[in-house]
Amino acid sequence: MSTTEHDDAGSPGTAPLAVEAQNLRIGFTSPRTREHAEIVHGVSFTLEPGKALGIVGESGSGKSLTARSLVGLVGDGSRVEAEKLAVRGSSVLDLSERQWRSRRGRDIGFVLQDALVSLNPMHTAGRAVEEALKLHTRLPKKTRRARALEQLARVGIPDPEIRYPQYPHELSGGLRQRALIASATVQQPPLLIADEPTTALDATVQKQIIELLKELKEAGTALLVISHDLSAIADLADDILVMHQGEQKEYGPADQVLRSPQHSYTKKLLVARPGRVLREHSTEGATHAPATGTSTVVLSAHAVSKSFDGPRKTVRHAVQEASFALRRGTTLGIVGESGSGKSTLARLVLGLESLDAGEVEFLGEPWGTLSSRQRLPRRPRLGFVQQDPLSSFDPRYTVDEVIAQALTAAGIPRGTHRARTEELLEDVGLSGKFGKRRPARLSGGERQRVAIARALATGPEVIIADEAVSALDVSVQAQILDLLARLQAEKGVAYMFISHDLGVIRHISHEVLVMKDGAIVESGPTEQIFASPGHDYTRLLLEATSTSLDHLDADIRHTVEQPSPLPSPSSLITL
Repeated sequence: MSTTEHDDAGSPGTAPLAVEAQNLRIGFTSPRTREHAEIVHGVSFTLEPGKALGIVGESGSGKSLTARSLVGLVGDGSRVEAEKLAVRGSSVLDLSERQWRSRRGRDIGFVLQDALVSLNPMHTAGRAVEEALKLHTRLPKKTRRARALEQLARVGIPDPEIRYPQYPHELSGGLRQRALIASATVQQPPLLIADEPTTALDATVQKQIIELLKELKEAGTALLVISHDLSAIADLADDILVMHQGEQKEYGPADQVLRSPQHSYTKKLLVARPGRVLREHSTEGATHAPATGTSTVVLSAHAVSKSFDGPRKTVRHAVQEASFALRRGTTLGIVGESGSGKSTLARLVLGLESLDAGEVEFLGEPWGTLSSRQRLPRRPRLGFVQQDPLSSFDPRYTVDEVIAQALTAAGIPRGTHRARTEELLEDVGLSGKFGKRRPARLSGGERQRVAIARALATGPEVIIADEAVSALDVSVQAQILDLLARLQAEKGVAYMFISHDLGVIRHISHEVLVMKDGAIVESGPTEQIFASPGHDYTRLLLEATSTSLDHLDADIRHTVEQPSPLPSPSSLITL
């Protein structure tokens, strides 16, 4: 282990440390066998008021468990041990559930990793924010409502008066993420723990949330931020803790860790950022040959529109006269802010929402106006990777059963299911042992990989991927992008790929659609859009992707051994 020395904070007369962890160990005991498995192995760190600690590492590295130990949410069957584990100078090793409840929200704010399913489906966005105030303050209802509206606006939710009475299912993924952040920050707790707080957000809103977190830090809030996105960490953190397979690999001041990483794993994370890899290795910025325009159109939309009734008799035009053509063996990237209509367009194409106007064609035949029964014979040929994988799984099923369900629907013989499942899991970077686990026992990134494996199970001709790699760390993200590129080259699979990550879109897409307020404001070949954007909104998105980590690339080139030049568009896996 290579661990950078780090000065202890706190002295007589100063405020206590916001967090102090010494030799933190977390494990789980099986209720059936009573065997104990340790997941986090002796992690140590401190966090001062008004500072930010970033914890980075791959999915499954123990980042989230470490954070959950500070709010008493590690889970059933867990055992948390440490020489010291204190929040604001007080030990939290032996708190009762009642004591934890009095601390959560008031003393410790917590933004969960699974933001898309963490909001109570029975509570409106406004009530979710008000609830935190109701639990820990005596503010009158009118004041709580005003404070909640103010916080919804502060985290970047447009038209908070309209969004206030809406339920989570009426909000896009990014809006739900922001509502959750608002509920965690409305009381301005002295310690805020944010687990992947910007994962589901587009570049412009990411920047807004990072600025909000910076404001909280400047006001004295201690921030513990977990992310696989090194760009977000570089913009915010004073110190960085790097974790891998439950172990602490490197810990120290952010500038030192980013400019002069000591551990090989930290170097790997810095080198593997997709956006940086593209800048270093792409000859003309393009990673795919341009689409020829002569291949068969497998999926198309013709002036499709969809509106939803809003509160107070308002109407929200989610998609407005959108048209596109996706050709066999190509990728159509779709970008835009949260709430721009990207996911609604995907649901219209899939037949999960009814069309108000227009038509969708799949494999040369009508699709959008058919009934569910009429679509059934062709359904296995259209795969879908959802933005929120957890809610798409039956919680009673193991991973094996989740994938077997898709194989059965495609008519694949039962006797081949086990071998095919292991092959699919290996393709997405998971070992066969994951087949016996249930979704609730997987990390966010592991769930996303299972969702991709399920989509691939039926051998589809078209896959619609809604933020399919947003929850994945950079090394696994590279592996998944490589897998998708390989399948496209070998089988001619076409992708409709929705992402807020412009680096990913540029890497994987032949053509790009840019959406804003339900309308397509710009479309064209990928490199044309990136090199010469024609719309002000597209230029705004591109400008918002620049981070402080990008400015460190010159230093990184001198301190990190570079990989060999990439030999093909799908070569990110070689990292």
